[in-house]
Amino acid sequence: MKKPDKRNDVTALDKAIFHLVEKNAFEICLIVILGISLYARIVMIPNCVLSADYNNFIVPWVNKYRELGIVNGLATKVGDYYVPLLRSCLVNLLSSSSSSFRLCIY
Repeated sequence: MKKPDKRNDVTALDKAIFHLVEKNAFEICLIVILGISLYARIVMIPNCVLSADYNNFIVPWVNKYRELGIVNGLATKVGDYYVPLLRSCLVNLLSSSSSSFRLCIY
């Protein structure tokens, strides 16, 4: 019986690509996973549903801080929110010049 002829059809470019993928497999997988998650987040942005808590408590609270300003708002008791939430909302307040404040939590 004659053995089939084993030809090496792998070119130098193929070897370089295989080496690159083998060497950087973790980074490639990480980039793919981050890309998929970013795409999913962008697709879901228009589907942000605002809760009743947001409309009844957070919006008036943020508007009160906009009226009073940062210093006066922190000097008075506007709401009973947790300090990290205060910080993140105030940072958003400082960076946002629009009249609406939107917080989407999934």
